[in-house]
Amino acid sequence: MPPVRGRSDATLTAPDAAVRRLPGAAEELLAHRPPRGLDELRAELWAMTPQHVHAVALEAAGTALLQAPSGHRADWAGYTAAPTTSSYAVTGTRFKAVRKDGPAMVVGGEGVSLTAGGEAATVLYRACAALLSWPDGGRRLIGTDGLSVEVEPGEYGIDAHTMATIDAAVHPSAVVQLPPRQRQQQQRRQGGAAAAGQAGGSGAGQQAQRKASARRTGGQTAMLVIFGLLAGLWSLLALSYTVFGASDPETSTGEWAGLTVFLWAVGALLAWPAVRVVRSTRRG
Repeated sequence: MPPVRGRSDATLTAPDAAVRRLPGAAEELLAHRPPRGLDELRAELWAMTPQHVHAVALEAAGTALLQAPSGHRADWAGYTAAPTTSSYAVTGTRFKAVRKDGPAMVVGGEGVSLTAGGEAATVLYRACAALLSWPDGGRRLIGTDGLSVEVEPGEYGIDAHTMATIDAAVHPSAVVQLPPRQRQQQQRRQGGAAAAGQAGGSGAGQQAQRKASARRTGGQTAMLVIFGLLAGLWSLLALSYTVFGASDPETSTGEWAGLTVFLWAVGALLAWPAVRVVRSTRRG
């Protein structure tokens, strides 16, 4: 601990310490915390004990989220999988998505739900950790269980009175007023279904949104062309050897079969990046 404390203290006593503190000071102002000077920060630093660090570590471990690779679980390490869908949906007014086959939004007196394919993502007003609010009317409710529901009035045809009901039902301390969204970001949100169930997996709304492929970028187009050409040329080579290689008197049947399998396997590996781009994107 002394080496870490020494390095931190050196940062607070450096000539440019005040400049380095600007991002932290701005964050404190945004969070409505009283600003603290360098002397106060140094006093807190030298008053810190190993017991303080241990207490913070215990608190972090009790609320931390672990993101495991796709197809893997961490039950063996004592972790419980975070929810990706809700076991129920609220009752209330149902709004169908403007987009065909999109999920439906249910706005009730207890909360909001996004339903699709027999699954639901629900955030109750009393369990809403944060309500992100944009000036264009978009809202995102984030529940204490990690699930979130995005409410886009233009996507579901939700009237102003219903949106005002949602705003009034959430505690003011949980409301986060955000600046206007960029035009491109807003169009993406209004053109797709609302996302739900973030915390390491896809929920009902997120699964519906992913059905629409993302627009192909220039880099992905270049990758498609390059790997497509390489795979095509290599496949011609593999095909030629498959047809004419068996007639070579200096090559045994086993050697011909082994090299044929190798050539086609390399061709498949070269074609795989191009196939992934075609399957996961669409032309702009």
